[in-house]
Amino acid sequence: MLTLVFLCFFFSMLITNDVALISFVPFTFIVLRMLGTRLENRLLLPVVMLQTIGANLGSMLTLAGGFFRSSYYNICDRQAYPYKGRLFPSFYHTAIIASQVISNVPAALLLSGFTQDMAGLIIGTNLGGLGTLIASMASLISY
Repeated sequence: MLTLVFLCFFFSMLITNDVALISFVPFTFIVLRMLGTRLENRLLLPVVMLQTIGANLGSMLTLAGGFFRSSYYNICDRQAYPYKGRLFPSFYHTAIIASQVISNVPAALLLSGFTQDMAGLIIGTNLGGLGTLIASMASLISY
C-alpha cells in the first residue's frame, strides 16, 4: 500500500498535488477493491489520507509541483528558487495558521504583500495545507 502513497508523492513533484490525487485516488479504489471488501474497508481511509499528505509534501519539493509556487517565482523577480536545497528551513507560522482557515493558496496570496520571506511563506502555506479539510484543494479532492 505504500506504493500507492509514493505514487502520489513522486508524481506530485512533476505535476501538481491536485492532479496527482485526481489521478491516483480512483486508482487506489480499484486496487483496494481487488483485495476484497474486508481489506478495502480497513485500508481505504488510511491510504487515501497518506496519499493526500504525500501529494502535498511531494509537490513542495519542486517548482513544477505547484502552480502558485511558480507564480511566486515570477513575482519575486525570478530570484533563486527560495528553498532550493533546504528541506527543513524556518517556518512561517502565520502562513500555517492562515492556511487552516482560508486554504493555502488564498492565504499565500493574502500574506505575500506583508513579508519578504517568500521561502517561509511558501513552506508555511504548504505545511498549513496538510491540516483541515479546507486547508488545501487536495484535501477536498481526497475527501
